[in-house]
Amino acid sequence: MKPKTTSIPTGIPSLDAYVGGGFPDGSLVLVLTDVGAGGTDLVNTAAIMMSAMKSGKLSGPSVKGIELPRKVIYVSISRSIGDLDREISHSYAEENQEFFRRGVTVKDFSGLYMKVLPKPFGSGTGYRGVLTKLMTFLKQVGGRNLVTINSLTDLALVGSPSTDEIAGFVKWLQRMTKRWGGVVYLLLDKGVLEKMLEKTFSSRADGVIRIRWDDIGVNRVRTMGFYKFRGLFTKLGKISRYEIKVSRQAGFTVSKWEMVEGIR
Repeated sequence: MKPKTTSIPTGIPSLDAYVGGGFPDGSLVLVLTDVGAGGTDLVNTAAIMMSAMKSGKLSGPSVKGIELPRKVIYVSISRSIGDLDREISHSYAEENQEFFRRGVTVKDFSGLYMKVLPKPFGSGTGYRGVLTKLMTFLKQVGGRNLVTINSLTDLALVGSPSTDEIAGFVKWLQRMTKRWGGVVYLLLDKGVLEKMLEKTFSSRADGVIRIRWDDIGVNRVRTMGFYKFRGLFTKLGKISRYEIKVSRQAGFTVSKWEMVEGIR
């Protein structure tokens, strides 16, 4: 008998329509984004819309083998819960704000992050405490969740961790996601870290979503594409590029723009 295969909705209904209902269960997804292009909008919308699905206010994908996650978890490395709540209030309609507040479990590491920052901004008390507490928290919340970690950029920059340390964490997270099930979004700003480290992170993730600015004629538009995705490309066919729109009511949405053989 073949093992049961399941998928978890992405949290972006317009994207679910293109990927067969969701991402393979047990996927670590690196969201590699140009600054301001929409990476934060993607992960915030995913948390909001998944909360809406779990509350029954929004229908999930009607595809065989799709299961909703057990919980919706949002890990903020450098921003306080108050800052995050203000961002959600400014960016989303009131109903969506309530879905986030009532249905998303937020873990705030900003206090510890400030202690790790070098003086005079923090006390410079060491980097490993952040990773240790983060790993402990992820173990405690259990499996089959939709988890967002915002962001890998913050983890990689604070306290001067070695390349081996941060790359080792990403590898550990990928292996544990396979064991736990669910989907984990890991947000990374493009161009902030060395290219080799970006490539290392990309190689260790199951999927890489690339969000960027594109100049089309005189217009500048935001687009999204897949660099890779284990277990998903058979559903996608050619690598697809999508146009991004963001609104207060629907949040982050995508529409098919063109099919391309490769993405820069």
